[in-house]
This record gives sequence, structure tokens and C-alpha cells, in this order.
Amino acid sequence: MRIDALGLHDEGFRSLLAARDRNPLKEMLSRQTTLLAPDLFWNQIRNAWAHGIRIQFDRQETNPAKISGRDLVHNLRRFGYAEFGSEASGGQDFAIESLVTALLLKGDARRIQAIPAILAKNPANYALLLFLSKKYGVQGELFGLLRVLANHREDPDLRIALRGLANAGVREVPANEASIVKTMRTYHALEGT
Repeated sequence: MRIDALGLHDEGFRSLLAARDRNPLKEMLSRQTTLLAPDLFWNQIRNAWAHGIRIQFDRQETNPAKISGRDLVHNLRRFGYAEFGSEASGGQDFAIESLVTALLLKGDARRIQAIPAILAKNPANYALLLFLSKKYGVQGELFGLLRVLANHREDPDLRIALRGLANAGVREVPANEASIVKTMRTYHALEGT
């Protein structure tokens, strides 16, 4: 039996719970999910409610491989990556972590090179991103992209994610750094550009 664990700090838990877009946490909480320390979980829910967070669970699980092209384009644009010639009218909002996983699963090289740019421009929950990458078998590809991003951006959470991938023995799939840096410059995702 395979167990994929998602460890979240209080702040990360509350931010995913409060997010307006679809994210895996809201989906997992509506299904049969095993929780470590259920009393702590319900305390977190109560605290989130007390902080004014409207708690709404999604009943249906999102498979990132099945996110439509229209939704991909919409969310890429929402996170600061607009493709030439692509219309982004209408589309469902997905969490950046789901979008990154979907891009990796779809395998479009140009869009995969956009991942470091959108992660540089938007806050991400790296624990959730690592969870999804493991669940869908794209850890090696993500590792290579995150390493390129870390070469051009100081982020303690990113460093922790890289250390976690390395400690888990994930084999890094090298990414084309020169091409990614060019994309990051084009979309103003490098610090100082």
C-alpha cells in the first residue's frame, strides 16, 4: 500500500483552506482521508473559522492530467504567463500547485519551461507541490526545474523543498537552464529585471 503524506504548518493549512481556487486540500478533506491527530485537525478548523475563513470543501478530486487546455491557458495567464495567440476567456481557477503538476503531466516543453517563471512570480506551497509531484510521478522533472529556480532566486521554502527531494533520493531530471532563464527574463520573473 502506498501512502502519500501531506505535512502542512498552521499557516499553510489556513491559506489553502481560505483559497478561492480549487486545491487538493479542499478535495481531500471532503473525502475519506486519514488524519494524524484528529483533535488537532478540528482545532485548526475551529481556529480558521474564528479567523473569518469560510470553509468550503470540493467534493470532486481534480486529476491534474485532465485539466483542460482552456483551464491551463486561463491559469497560466492568471499567474503571469500569457502565451502568444492563446485566448484565456473563461476557465476554472486552480491552485498554482495543481497547475504546475498538470503542466508536468501534459509534457509540453514550452509550458514546462514556464514553471520556474510562474513559481518565481507567485507564492506556492512547496509541501503541497512535492506531495502532488510524488502522487503523480513527476518528482524528478520538478526537482530539475526547482534547482534552476533556486540558482536565480533566494527562497528558504524552495531550499527546504530541494533538500527534501534530495533526502528522498529523487533522481533529478536536468532542465535546460539557459532556455528557462530566457523565459524568466521575458516574463520579468528574475530578481532585478
